Amino acid sequence: MSIIGEAVLTASVTASVELVLKKLASSELLSFASREQILADLKKWENKLRNIYAVLEDAEEKQITNRFMKDWLVELQNLAYDVEDLLDEFATEALERKLSHQPAEANTDFVVSYRRGPGLKSLKLLKHLQGQLSIFGLENINDVVDAKEADLSGKRNLRVLVLCWSWRVSNSDLSDKEMETLVLDLLRPNQKLEQLTIEGYGGISLPAWLGDTWFSNLVLMTNFQL
Repeated sequence: MSIIGEAVLTASVTASVELVLKKLASSELLSFASREQILADLKKWENKLRNIYAVLEDAEEKQITNRFMKDWLVELQNLAYDVEDLLDEFATEALERKLSHQPAEANTDFVVSYRRGPGLKSLKLLKHLQGQLSIFGLENINDVVDAKEADLSGKRNLRVLVLCWSWRVSNSDLSDKEMETLVLDLLRPNQKLEQLTIEGYGGISLPAWLGDTWFSNLVLMTNFQL
């Protein structure tokens, strides 16, 4: 592996570990961990990751390279992804518990990350969603099954839904447009929804369910061009 390639991989792994460390320092995660009596375990992870982070910074600064470095970096990258996935699951469970005690007019923002993680399908675990739900980063969905598993049609207490794609996707190729069309079709909300806002959508057409009599009183707001 070239020195340049190894440097890029080192920088990527360093960024992944740094992101995990930031998540470990989240006040909401720490509060959840304290309640679940796993705070000591998280602290152990944090200490180990901080030691690894120091080694990575030193390697990056000195441009250390050897034949074992690539394998170690790849394993470390996978470890960082696995820990991040686990932290995302903790965060989802913490959010679900928080939502179960929120008033009916609550607003919830959900961002679909371009990184590995539970993604949009983790919404199926949030059974107490109510009020308004805004979903950002829908252009980052890689599998349309995630949109189906989000189970928005089962969120009976949602009154306002905001679906947002990045404006950059509007000039995407046909395969991306087809993906967005399928995603929007699978994000069919519950019939009790009162207002739907769609922003930045670059699909081929609007879903047939928008013409369903169940949604005859739905207020639709759009900010895109087909």
